[in-house]
Amino acid sequence: MKKTISAVQQKVKNLLPQEQENPENRYFKVVVWGFIAVFFLALLAGTLSFLIALQGDEVTMVPNLEDRVLVDALEELQSRGLNVHVQQRFFSDPARAGRIIDQSPDPGSQVRVGRRVNIIVSRGPVVDEVGSYVGLTLDELRAQLAAQFTNFDPLLEVKNSNISYIFSEEEAGTIISQQPESGLKLTGYTELKLLVSRGPEVLGIPAPEIVGLDYTQALGLLAVRNVPFVFRYSTQAAENAIPGLVVSQFPEAGEVIEPGNNLVLRINPLESSSSNELADIFYTNIPEFALPVDVEVDFVTPDGESSRYFQTQHAGGELTFPYLLPIGSLINVYVDGQLISRYTVRPIEVENPEDSASDADTNEE
Repeated sequence: MKKTISAVQQKVKNLLPQEQENPENRYFKVVVWGFIAVFFLALLAGTLSFLIALQGDEVTMVPNLEDRVLVDALEELQSRGLNVHVQQRFFSDPARAGRIIDQSPDPGSQVRVGRRVNIIVSRGPVVDEVGSYVGLTLDELRAQLAAQFTNFDPLLEVKNSNISYIFSEEEAGTIISQQPESGLKLTGYTELKLLVSRGPEVLGIPAPEIVGLDYTQALGLLAVRNVPFVFRYSTQAAENAIPGLVVSQFPEAGEVIEPGNNLVLRINPLESSSSNELADIFYTNIPEFALPVDVEVDFVTPDGESSRYFQTQHAGGELTFPYLLPIGSLINVYVDGQLISRYTVRPIEVENPEDSASDADTNEE
C-alpha cells in the first residue's frame, strides 16, 4: 500500500516543474499549469457570480389589478418592486371606464422583483352617449349602430317592439322622434324607442288590367309595381281553356285596391306536362309589418339549380302564387332577407281544395 502511494506521489511530482529538470521541460510545465489555474479560477468566479445573482433577486407575487383605477395599481406594483407597461383599449361597459380590464402575468404569479407587468385600461365604450337620430331612416340608423358596435357588445339597440309608426309627410321609414333624447350619457345597455313615419296616408292604388294575361306575365307586372295580390283557381274554366290564363280580377281594372286588401286573380287551372312535374298554387302568410318589406321567392330544382321567381314589397298577410315545378323542387320565401317558408314540391291529397279556396274568395270579394 505504501509503495502504491509513493508511486502516485512520484508521478504527481514528475508533473510539477523541478529545478534539476531541463529548462525547456520546466518552462513547458509552468505554462501548462498556469493555463489550468486560470481556467479553474474563471470557472469558480462564474459559478460564484451566478449563485450570488440567484440569491440577490427577490421573488414577489403579482397582485390582482382587475377593476382597479390606474393610480392605485401603479402604487401597488411599485410597492412590490415591479415595473409596469400601460395600454388603453375601448371596452363596452361604461361603468369600467378608466379601470383595468386585463393584465399579464396573471394574478398570483410568482415573479422576480423588477419584472414588467402589462396592464390594459378601459377607455370606455366607442359610443358613450345617445346620438341624434331624428331625420335618419330606420335602415340608416341600424346600419350606423351595426358599424359602431362591430367589435363590441352593443350598448344601443333598436327592437321592432319599440318602434311606433304614424302617417306623416315625412318619407316612409324616417325617424320622427326618439327616446332617450340625444346627448344622454350611456351607463349600460339601452334600447331606443322610436316614432317612425309611415309616409303620407295612402288612400289606395288603382288596379291594373290583368285579365287576359298569362299568370307569369301577371306575376311579373304586379311584382314590379308592388301591388299586393293573391291567385285563385277558377272554378268555371271552360273546356279547352288556356292553362294559367287570368280570367277575372277583383277589384276590376281602374278600381281602387283599398289599403290592407289584395288584388284577387282567378286563373285557369295549370296542367303539368309530365308525371315528373307538379302544378299548383302555393299558399303562405307573411308577418304583418307597418311598412312594406322586401319579399323574394326562389325555386331550387332537384339537381340544385336555383332561380329567382319574383321579388316584390309586401306589408304582410296572405301571399299566394302559381307554380309549375319538377317534383322534389324547393320553394323558398324570404321576407326582409330572412327565410320564413320552405316547401318541398310533392303530390299531396287535399280534401275539397276548391271548396276551401272558394270560401276564402267569397269572404274577400
